[in-house]
Amino acid sequence: WPDGRERWVQWVTVGVRGEDGSIQVFQSVGRDITAERQLERKLRESETWYRGIVESQVDLVSRYTRDLKLVFVNDAYCRYFGGPRDAYIGRSILEFEDPKVHSTILAHIEEMINDPTPKVNEILSYWPDGRERWIQWVTCAVTLEDGSAHLFQAVGRDITAQRQLEKQLRDNESW
Repeated sequence: WPDGRERWVQWVTVGVRGEDGSIQVFQSVGRDITAERQLERKLRESETWYRGIVESQVDLVSRYTRDLKLVFVNDAYCRYFGGPRDAYIGRSILEFEDPKVHSTILAHIEEMINDPTPKVNEILSYWPDGRERWIQWVTCAVTLEDGSAHLFQAVGRDITAQRQLEKQLRDNESW
């Protein structure tokens, strides 16, 4: 702009051919797309902030569909479960859990579908070597305009040490 502000113009240019078939003149139509570019920049900045927050978490962050297919996992999730991001995306969360806990997970999802308000669940799970692990998941539904659950975002934290300490205290109290 004359005052120094940036502006973006999208141009569509076509050549107009004369009777001999050669281009005689160019015709251009311009459209001011400054507002769209500014919005795109703000969205990129927002996405960068969001990703920075999510990726820097020590908690496990995942997002999955109603059929339990993962669409996002953060770095902490990958470290905890021991694989690269692409090993999880597009696969069911049930593939990474012991079949003994599938019914608990499915009941949790059913509860979220029926009532998409945030929920806190502690899920007993197992390492591949059979050791127990407890993960506390805070799950919230991403809803559609009609209020139905579309996706789920879950933030998990390993609480195994806490559970083991609680068990020791109970065992000591029973003496």
